[in-house]
Amino acid sequence: MFKDLKNEVVFWAQKAENLGLVVPTTGNFSLRDKDTGYIFVTPHGIFREFLKPDDIVVLDINANKIEGKNKPSYETPVHLEVYKNREDVFGIAHTHSPYACCFAVLNRAIPLIHIETFFSVGGNIPIVDFAPPGSKELAKKTLEKLANRSAVLLESHGVLTIGSSLSHALLVAIMVEETAKIYHSAIQIGKPKKLSDWQVNTLKEILEKI
Repeated sequence: MFKDLKNEVVFWAQKAENLGLVVPTTGNFSLRDKDTGYIFVTPHGIFREFLKPDDIVVLDINANKIEGKNKPSYETPVHLEVYKNREDVFGIAHTHSPYACCFAVLNRAIPLIHIETFFSVGGNIPIVDFAPPGSKELAKKTLEKLANRSAVLLESHGVLTIGSSLSHALLVAIMVEETAKIYHSAIQIGKPKKLSDWQVNTLKEILEKI
């Protein structure tokens, strides 16, 4: 059952690896079906190159398995907690993209220096203080930082992004890595200028008209 949704998860998970946002078996991806509310999540420990639709694990919001022979990603509790508390979220991407991870291991938020970051993330890219992967503590801390953002850096770990679909969440992850590259390069030259309050308010007005 649910072949199309499983195929969608496989497609975007493999796309993320092809784009260099994750390496084999790291990171995890999920989507929520708008009709059933079921969560479709990548399995633990399978090479993404060989991932097939039947490998995707289907769960309800309380982590009860509906379909799937594999174990879901050990980060699944974080995904489920986000879905429980954010009715607007239908896709989640957890990546380990190298430039963004540079700032994650430095425990350093990425400031709002580029207008595309505002449009894709909603502001700066904050740091979620360290907590064990897949733990309730990490889920709680992540939710707090996602209150008005679509992306966070996980201290000493990676990136988590949310969206109205899995493709949207992945697009945000791409923009996070692009922002991290720009910031990384800019600090080699000088001190990047943060967007001013006036600039942010102007961008908000533009966004409201789109």
